[in-house]
Amino acid sequence: MNNIFKTAFSLALVVACSSSDSSTSGTGTYSSGLPSGKKLSEVTQAEAQAACTSASTRPSPLTAEESKRVGCSFSASFSVMGAATDAEAQSKCQSAFDTCLAAPSEGVKAEDCTKAPLPASWAKCSATVAEFDACTNEQLVAFKALATTFKCSDAKKPTSGSTTTAGASKSGPACSAYDTKCPPG
Repeated sequence: MNNIFKTAFSLALVVACSSSDSSTSGTGTYSSGLPSGKKLSEVTQAEAQAACTSASTRPSPLTAEESKRVGCSFSASFSVMGAATDAEAQSKCQSAFDTCLAAPSEGVKAEDCTKAPLPASWAKCSATVAEFDACTNEQLVAFKALATTFKCSDAKKPTSGSTTTAGASKSGPACSAYDTKCPPG
């Protein structure tokens, strides 16, 4: 899976399928709760929804502040598209980041789990749930770092053919293994 999309999906899954109660968050690990040896291509929509609903009652691996800062960093990173200069990219980024941080956080409810379809890439994915969970946890390490290190002063104007990659880290061993078994969409 392309790194930026894997990162964004992992973040969405962790935020959408974990408790938003900041008093019980920040545990640092993620588990889908699905059978670890099951291939992702065999996971049904009902199983994924049940796992998400179950996870929505467990503490989030990220604190509420970390989740918000990471989400806002992605939003700010994508806001630089169309910037003609680095200064404009930095200005757009900072404006989007500040606006996002100032907005009230919306809590995720268990019923939100019924709205998220399985990723299309899972249909051809031979990775196991355990490999997915390991990659997600590897991404959590990157998210925690991003929550404290993201700076719009690092934003650059997009170049021809470039994509926004803020927050997308190079794959570690768990995500590299996952990537070889799960072709993009």
